Amino acid sequence: MSQYMAVTRDWKYFYSAPDNKEFLFDKITDPNETRNKAGNPFCADILASARKSLIAHLKSGGEVAGIDGDTWRRFDPPELPDNPDAGLLVQDVHTPWAGTVPGY
Repeated sequence: MSQYMAVTRDWKYFYSAPDNKEFLFDKITDPNETRNKAGNPFCADILASARKSLIAHLKSGGEVAGIDGDTWRRFDPPELPDNPDAGLLVQDVHTPWAGTVPGY
């Protein structure tokens, strides 16, 4: 379950396999990438072209695990723990072990 990205001078296209989402950013008018244009009907041709080019590039290099024909392979959503913070060492600046672990 990878993430794939292609960038040109004008556009950045990004596909996230774990959540099956596409992102398309206009690097000229939105250099901070705050507006995802993937759902914008006026950008449909650019989105399709970016997707097609990236998939062709990946296929040419032998990367086919995330590809299904001419589009992205869909994966089942990953299972997440009930507590998304489970296993974190540092949470909300609560570090009761600070001073007992070298370097903290």
